[in-house]
Amino acid sequence: MYELNQKTIEDMIKLQDSLNSTIVGNNWREILSPFNFFIAIRQEVSEYIDCFDWKWWKHMDVDLDNAKLELVDIWHFLLSYCMLTPENTKTLIDLDYNLVSGIDYFDEGILKDWKDSIDLIIRDILRFEHHLYEYTTKYITTYDPSSLEAALTRFFIIVKSFMTTKDFVNLYYAKNLLNLERTKNGYKDGTYAKFVNGIEDNKLLIEYIKNLPEATTFEEFKKYIRDYFSN
Repeated sequence: MYELNQKTIEDMIKLQDSLNSTIVGNNWREILSPFNFFIAIRQEVSEYIDCFDWKWWKHMDVDLDNAKLELVDIWHFLLSYCMLTPENTKTLIDLDYNLVSGIDYFDEGILKDWKDSIDLIIRDILRFEHHLYEYTTKYITTYDPSSLEAALTRFFIIVKSFMTTKDFVNLYYAKNLLNLERTKNGYKDGTYAKFVNGIEDNKLLIEYIKNLPEATTFEEFKKYIRDYFSN
């Protein structure tokens, strides 16, 4: 049910296409370019990095919950990037995600201390960004799927280091619906209220998911999330 297989990816593609069409229009593939999505991904990568205590000149709280959400935000744009062309979509669908394993960033046998963990976490996300940049700049002149495959593989190494496949699929679905709600309620024109009683909608959604009863099926989880947005 929660495997990252062809069916799951195809379901995500349908959800993302619907969201992109709502935000931009049905012709979003003609309006937006790979570089547009790369810049969006790069911004989300920066926000992901800021979930960790990497600044030596000031204190930062480590926020692993938000790091997971930033990875899902990156996936929204990476998924869209791949959906721009049939070749990229095929690369996305054909990749065997079950061969990708996560890394224990906090294994004391590998890493000396928390600083080493942070360094490795940041290096990995920058490797992903480098592969995608390499593919984006080469794409103009030639089609070479190797860099895109490397970017997707590196991205899912990171994802599986922080959460289960089930958590990733659930969180993607929940954030996709949140983005749809934002769009319908004035996110683009600045009238959407992102904070409720001083708490960001992202954090409210995460806390809601944490307190849900265990869903036995994905359909049951989707019902929980729809109920959340209908209240």
